[in-house]
Amino acid sequence: MQQPYGVDLSPDQAKSGSPGQNVTYTLSITNIGQVADSFDLAATGQTWTTTLSTSLVSLAPSASADFTVTVAIPPGAPGNATDMVSISARSQGAPSINASANLTTTATAVYGVSLSPDQAKFAIPGQSATYTLIVTNSGNMTDTFDLTVSGNNWPANLSDTSLTLGP
Repeated sequence: MQQPYGVDLSPDQAKSGSPGQNVTYTLSITNIGQVADSFDLAATGQTWTTTLSTSLVSLAPSASADFTVTVAIPPGAPGNATDMVSISARSQGAPSINASANLTTTATAVYGVSLSPDQAKFAIPGQSATYTLIVTNSGNMTDTFDLTVSGNNWPANLSDTSLTLGP
């Protein structure tokens, strides 16, 4: 026997995106009850900014509707950081009737490196010219960078051939 009130919310989902970007999920809510009902939508448990396209859905019996949930990945999020939000739909006709879906968002790893500054020096024949360069990890993950010299006409040496840098 079908109940007068009921709701289904689906599906659980997991997505990833780059730090500083938004990830959008589409959820479907269905009134599985026998009477028309309105459902309050809410997001809980999240750390990252989460926005629902609507906070209330009214449905006839057996009717469905889609809505979106947008999660903003913080610009400084480290690679592989995750945030989970639980989206709930609660019946206004029978508040004890509810359903939920879990959304897991992961910040993707970003890799990058810069080397600066460009330099030119003069040296007396037989003497050495010393350069100080700055290696910057512009990604959001700890990474190891191998250093090499190329394109030189005279012998050149590096003080380090590998550096491990945090984000």
